[in-house]
Amino acid sequence: MPQTQTIGLTRKRATALDQFKSLLLDRKIGRGQRLPSERDLCNDLTISRGLLRTLLDDLESVGVVRRVSAHRRILIDPSCTGSIKAMPTSSTPTDTRALEGVIALLGQRGRRLDQQIEDRAGTAAADWEVEQHANLHAIESGYHALGVQWERLETDGGRWLLSQRPAGMVALRNVAPDVLRQAVKIGIPTVAFSELNIALGVPCVASDHCKAMAALTEHAIANGAKKILRIWAVSGSLDNKRPWLGQRDRGYMQACKEHGITPLPAVRIPHNLVNEPQDQQLYRNARTIAGYMLEHLREHGKMDVILATNDAAAFEIAQACQLLDIDPNKDVSIYGYDNIYHSHSYRQYSDFKPRMTVDKCNSIIGRTLIDVLMGQPTDTSRVSCDGNLNHWVEPLLIDPASTTPIVGTTPEQ
Repeated sequence: MPQTQTIGLTRKRATALDQFKSLLLDRKIGRGQRLPSERDLCNDLTISRGLLRTLLDDLESVGVVRRVSAHRRILIDPSCTGSIKAMPTSSTPTDTRALEGVIALLGQRGRRLDQQIEDRAGTAAADWEVEQHANLHAIESGYHALGVQWERLETDGGRWLLSQRPAGMVALRNVAPDVLRQAVKIGIPTVAFSELNIALGVPCVASDHCKAMAALTEHAIANGAKKILRIWAVSGSLDNKRPWLGQRDRGYMQACKEHGITPLPAVRIPHNLVNEPQDQQLYRNARTIAGYMLEHLREHGKMDVILATNDAAAFEIAQACQLLDIDPNKDVSIYGYDNIYHSHSYRQYSDFKPRMTVDKCNSIIGRTLIDVLMGQPTDTSRVSCDGNLNHWVEPLLIDPASTTPIVGTTPEQ
């Protein structure tokens, strides 16, 4: 059996411990939340600073509290039960709650630890940024973070993870629904970075694409645009479910209706994923887009603004415009999305910049995933919630010609 540590309590320390436990209940301080300052604890517990530090050091030595900075401690075990048993000191625990202090991040972290990311400018890079900030905030909240490759959940990895009963599970992709469903059934706190998991009863955190697209459309209208075209270039089959694309359509239609603008039908273009040099990919996709645009121009005439799927597609649309003798900097304004234009590899072959783009605030999404998982307060100035299930992070409109966001506060770096 693994050995455990205990605290031998004197009468004064036992009394202080009882007062400390009562304080946790009175102030409703939960797992992962910050403890009051030493001064406040001394005043509330009416004990000396020396006795308080002795008590806190004892609690820290057995894993009840954790020091995260010189003047900050967080609570790990709100119960402080019995003799305050510590986590087993064995490196190979065999009990059924071996991952009690661990949050499992179901994504790509395990795979990327030994791989270099050559191009951080795509969807995978955005997922990685969310995962990175979720990982950091889990540690700040007093937990260990375990990266689990989502492919392994499809085999015995899912059963093993559930048997270890981690403190929580964060699904960073729409994968392994059976694992998530079972986690909810047996009471493991679970949260997802995907709207597709809502049907499983899993709380979700996502960027508010509807609000962002409404803001982009309103910006275009405010600058005199009457004909605003959506070009949705997406990889793979157009039949794949993409809730975020439907949200963007709703935001666009909402803004057009409120301002009396006739909406144009969206041009949906399938992108085939081909492993080829970036310059060849840029021109191949541009030629494909130009063909779809030509058909639209014949029926509806020239447009004032084009709303692209993301900044990468904005580069491709700009190149397509040149093939059609349309100046992407004068004849039409192209709006991007994701705020990755400055780091995308297409910059090697084009000096184009989108007129506007959107920062989805992936750092806030990552932190909010952990806050929702642990039942901690979220940043209400940036996060809205409907029905305690869906949590929407407000994105920012970014003008590449300016350093100041159009909506919200300055994005985190």
